[in-house]
Amino acid sequence: ELQSLDPITLLPPTNPLVGLLLLQDSTKPTSGNGFVNFSIKPKLNAITLDTIVAKANIVFDSNDTIPTNLHKNTIDAEEPTSDIITAVFIIAIATVVSFVIIVVASSKITSVFLASICIG
Repeated sequence: ELQSLDPITLLPPTNPLVGLLLLQDSTKPTSGNGFVNFSIKPKLNAITLDTIVAKANIVFDSNDTIPTNLHKNTIDAEEPTSDIITAVFIIAIATVVSFVIIVVASSKITSVFLASICIG
């Protein structure tokens, strides 16, 4: 449960009009908007492909509950590996040498770059 606190007393506010968000104001587009940010760590015994699921229900005053979207993160518990492989062919035109760089992470090609170096 999330509850607002008075920043001076660190107690719940006594004024019922004071809360987490400012009142909606059509002259100020961001007034009354907000978000909650949090972080979570997986259990120490989590293994690759385990998931962490987050979902919330929002209630403003006595209004109906607003369910949020379900958000899922998949655990990659293994240390990542990567290699950089340069292609066999090199193209040289005048003072410019071009070559292809292939990045392989966890046995999959993740990126391919065309690199050029000016010489001279």
